[in-house]
Amino acid sequence: MTIGQMANYMNINFSAVGQLICKLEEQSYIFRSINSENRREIIVQLDKNGLDYITIASKYYQKYKLNKLLQLKEIIQKFCQNVLEEGL
Repeated sequence: MTIGQMANYMNINFSAVGQLICKLEEQSYIFRSINSENRREIIVQLDKNGLDYITIASKYYQKYKLNKLLQLKEIIQKFCQNVLEEGL
């Protein structure tokens, strides 16, 4: 996923996503690489800690029904938007 795609998906500006990406990259949750097909694009992928988190979290997410997971997703999105609006 590109940073622009993330900004569109989260409905926040490019700069806010960039700040968040820097923090997650410092903690080895994600890493950035240049798109070989379009060198102006930066691709963001999960790094070791991000992959570990997904593995552990999916084990627990399986225990919930879809409607509960969708509610959780909505709450987390609102929380993240509030954090980004107030500044990291």
